[in-house]
Amino acid sequence: MSADCITLMNNERGFEEKNIRALCDVGRSTKGKHKYGYIGQKGIGFKSVFRITNCPEIYSNGYQIKFDVSSGPMGFILPHWIEDDFIDCSWKTKIVLPLKEEITSNQTRSLAARFDDIHPSLLLFLHRLKSITVENQLDNSLTTMRRNDVTDSIIQIHCGSSSGQDRLDSWLVIKKKLDASRISLQAKSGVDVESTEIALAFPLVKASHVPPSRQPVFAFLPLRSYGFRFIVQGDFDVPSSREDVDRDSSWNQWIRNEIPKLFVQAIKDFCENTGLSRLDAVCTYLQFVPHTDELLDFFRPVASQILALMKGKECMPVAGEDDTILMKLPCQTVICHDPLMREIVSPEFLASQLNFYYLHKKVEQCLNPSLASSLGVQKITTQHLLEVGKALCSQEGSIELEKIAKWLVCVHRSLEEDFTSDSEGVFQQLKSIKCLPLSHCQLCSINETTTLFFPLREKDIGTGSLLLLGELPLINENFMKCLDSVANSQLVKLLDRLGVKRMSAKEVIQHHIKPIFESSWQSKSEDHLICYVQFIKDHFTQNESIVTVDEIRPIIQLVTSTHSIQNPVEETIHFPSAYQTCVDLEMEFPGYDWMLLSSRYLGNQPSQTTIRSWKEFFHQLGVMEFIDMKQKTVKLSPKQLETSAWGSYKDLLPDNPGSHYEIEDFVSEEMYHLITQNTEPRHFHQQMKNLVHKLGENWEHRFS
Repeated sequence: MSADCITLMNNERGFEEKNIRALCDVGRSTKGKHKYGYIGQKGIGFKSVFRITNCPEIYSNGYQIKFDVSSGPMGFILPHWIEDDFIDCSWKTKIVLPLKEEITSNQTRSLAARFDDIHPSLLLFLHRLKSITVENQLDNSLTTMRRNDVTDSIIQIHCGSSSGQDRLDSWLVIKKKLDASRISLQAKSGVDVESTEIALAFPLVKASHVPPSRQPVFAFLPLRSYGFRFIVQGDFDVPSSREDVDRDSSWNQWIRNEIPKLFVQAIKDFCENTGLSRLDAVCTYLQFVPHTDELLDFFRPVASQILALMKGKECMPVAGEDDTILMKLPCQTVICHDPLMREIVSPEFLASQLNFYYLHKKVEQCLNPSLASSLGVQKITTQHLLEVGKALCSQEGSIELEKIAKWLVCVHRSLEEDFTSDSEGVFQQLKSIKCLPLSHCQLCSINETTTLFFPLREKDIGTGSLLLLGELPLINENFMKCLDSVANSQLVKLLDRLGVKRMSAKEVIQHHIKPIFESSWQSKSEDHLICYVQFIKDHFTQNESIVTVDEIRPIIQLVTSTHSIQNPVEETIHFPSAYQTCVDLEMEFPGYDWMLLSSRYLGNQPSQTTIRSWKEFFHQLGVMEFIDMKQKTVKLSPKQLETSAWGSYKDLLPDNPGSHYEIEDFVSEEMYHLITQNTEPRHFHQQMKNLVHKLGENWEHRFS
């Protein structure tokens, strides 16, 4: 390249007569039936030189001709003989392109700069071209690109410059010959082709998290990039501009459909012909797998076709025994970045129980997550972990608290990461697994007990509750602190979601004591039942919002002096004298079998304050100090009224009450039996005096 001319020289066999005749015609070419294809068609390529020159010159094999645009309308195709001798015999062909005046005036340097765009990869697919040298006389630079075929599939291209910047690029080139004999003549733009060849060229660069650069598609010469990170070479039909491939060409579609099969076959070449270890070869290869959203236009379908083929090929390395490398289908391999999960789900368990294999760590580190998902590489799902947990918790022998804790932490992490999982279904399954160690190291499930509580000490629920504390289903304290602080907090979060309750008086009452009173109190001892009532009373008197009287009155079970267990709503229970009542029922009314509350609730030597507190609490529950007087509505017809106890009040009642009278009365079965069925007739008279006296004392504030 000089200031006013571009000179091209090569040492190929030179022009023949038929080549010269083709240049002197329009739409004519010497490229007939062929095996591998040609760069251009119909002689159009050479005509493009007229964009920069009006008088191109050709010296080859004794031919010395030029075309002169200024000679008339036929100047593009009418040759003129050049009388000057072609002295330089070291080159078979020399083409001289004197630049147009408008170019030499202001575009020479920009034109020269375009030679810098010649990429060394240009040499990969031009079968006879071995080297290119560009001499730029404008800036006194020299660039040389030379191709070296190391093996049938490894090509090295050395690029050196006068500035001392040298580079050596290595490429893995995979080729496949295609039989084109069955393709119609029309498919290849009317050109008869026996066979053609496609090739894929992969730059051999070290695998990293930075993907390789995008490469152009070639039709012997580069066209443009379609998103591939490797070079696709094919004898594609292209328009005269060579800027694209003809997307409507059935020939091009046929070649395109062969690319996925050749790409998938290339993994074998990576492993056998690149000199890389098997793992490094696979890691390098996986960098070039196109994602479905990477490829453009005509070549877009290639990505999904490649992925579909790879899903059915054993192309994913896993670690075998004795550090051997095995290849598995993508759907058989598992990615797991969590060391804790890898510890819990051992490779042996993964293979034997789930028929999966951990993807080799080296491949896992370089594999793009999106690509892994597209290939069908698995992740350890929450459901997989549940299977692991069932096996872990069913093992015989001592309970491995730390291992179970780690497993539950893995379940928590899996649920946090997988937003698509059925978390409700997972928790239902978890609740049925005996996986939670209690304070006495026995495993139980959530479904086996009314409520589980986090570990606690006596002071967490108050003094005097050792009996209650001993029977509460508590999670083992060591279980809750056997991991690091982060994992322990994750374990707590999972147990929270499972329904394990944090210790508080309200939680104990609502989730332990109340359910017992509602259904299973019969199996409890008096000591337990008294302990439950003491616990409720202690915390109710401090904070009435913990539980309401209306909640517990219908279900609470009280111990009586005769050791029977009764509910104060269903049976009338009275205070004994130990509660400092206004009347000693047993002493003053021995003719009736009173149901008296046990005095064990008061404890030994209770203070006056304690007695008053208990009395007030039981009174709210419905325990009676004197006879039980209940309000009752009595319905009487006019005739019945006359003979009843209310007959003397007839004149005070309405004249026309309708079919009957309704009278609000107070009745007491206890008083009725005391009077009519007294079991101590010897003291009947004194009992009746006592009854009248007590009724008089209590009438105003209780019965009026």
